[in-house]
Amino acid sequence: INQAIAPQVAAAVSRQSMQITQARIAHYLNGRPAYHVQGSNHLAGFLKSHGNDLPDMDIGQLDFSLPLQGANRDGGVDHLTVWRQHYQSGFSADNATLSMATGAVTGSMTGIDARINHNTLFGVGFNQSHAESDFEHAGLRGRHVTQLTGIRPYLAWQGGHQSHIWGSLGLNRGEIEITMDDHPADARRFNVTLANVHLGGQGMLYRRQSGDDATMLNLVADTAWSGMESTDADGFNIHDGRIRIGADYHHRHNTAHGWTWERNLEMTIRRDLGDVDDNHSGIALDGKLHAHAPHSNIRYRLTANTLRGYNNTRQWGVAGDITLSPDARHHGLSLSFKPQWGIVQSHGDQLWRHGIVDETNTVDDANPRYAIAVQYGIALTHEAERLTLFARDENNTTGMGINYRFGDDFTAGYEALDAPDADTTIDHRGTVRYQKRF
Repeated sequence: INQAIAPQVAAAVSRQSMQITQARIAHYLNGRPAYHVQGSNHLAGFLKSHGNDLPDMDIGQLDFSLPLQGANRDGGVDHLTVWRQHYQSGFSADNATLSMATGAVTGSMTGIDARINHNTLFGVGFNQSHAESDFEHAGLRGRHVTQLTGIRPYLAWQGGHQSHIWGSLGLNRGEIEITMDDHPADARRFNVTLANVHLGGQGMLYRRQSGDDATMLNLVADTAWSGMESTDADGFNIHDGRIRIGADYHHRHNTAHGWTWERNLEMTIRRDLGDVDDNHSGIALDGKLHAHAPHSNIRYRLTANTLRGYNNTRQWGVAGDITLSPDARHHGLSLSFKPQWGIVQSHGDQLWRHGIVDETNTVDDANPRYAIAVQYGIALTHEAERLTLFARDENNTTGMGINYRFGDDFTAGYEALDAPDADTTIDHRGTVRYQKRF
């Protein structure tokens, strides 16, 4: 039972904690710290959707990022930030041992980090995770519960030419409890240790500027390993790892007649190894072409991508975009037409972040789809205010509405939707959003 479920739990906890610390590193490398607070209570619905009922868990979430003043003119500690982030992930296991196993991992990380000497980030996060899954073994049903608590220090260094390297190390300890429904009092417990390491780097390999031409080649790569071990009687030792590499080629050319052409080509390779089912590996190729006509506010975009997995999974997609926007601030009339075939999301981004999860979720959709939008932006009294009237049609779903925006902080809107397969004739939607960055 542990050999079937524990690898899924270890992979989910390791993946989530690595993504959170990697997001902290990317946040510091790409911009200044920002005040952020976000609450959510959707965790209960997520757990129920995976067949779990956890009445003793706190289903409320509060994520935050609180920058503190820590500047040091002598080059010491700067930009000290306290943060917290929740995570959740579902999983399933099906092999010769278990006829069924589905579950969910929930947890949170709380940490603190700081920039040191202007080009180095150091931080540490504390992790708490809880995993539950229901399984069926030899015709009997039971529950597999994992509790883990750990620490994760991380370090990043930023050099010249947009290059940086990073690393993080996680160590978690806890307990696994297995109970059968027909003998709930006879629980089996295992003391476990989960360790993982994540190393990577990103940099510009080539850059050339010559007249109206600009060419760049960027590379990003990382490797990760995790292992869970129990030294108790009937214990286990499992591990998994991955290697990922991505290259991005970008070329921009301005013609003598005023046209601007941009070509972008991305290739991503991922290989997963270890005791977790090898279904995340693959190679993806994404291409983009963007053209801007001279003395015109019309832009043309063409996107094409393809993905091939080691489990013979295939995806492809082609999308176009013709946009007329006469004003950079979106005042006046704007039109857009977007035809699509296949799966048009970035396959490289999907492979990098999530991997190929299930062949049933990667079925090609060759049916043509479209999206048409018309909007008219009205400038109001204040320069930061904008009122927008819009109408759109996306695959026979039509909508009309109005949006009000004040700067980048406040947005309010209303839309009436009419879908051919909807239970009601009109679906009314209202949104209000406010965010503040310091």
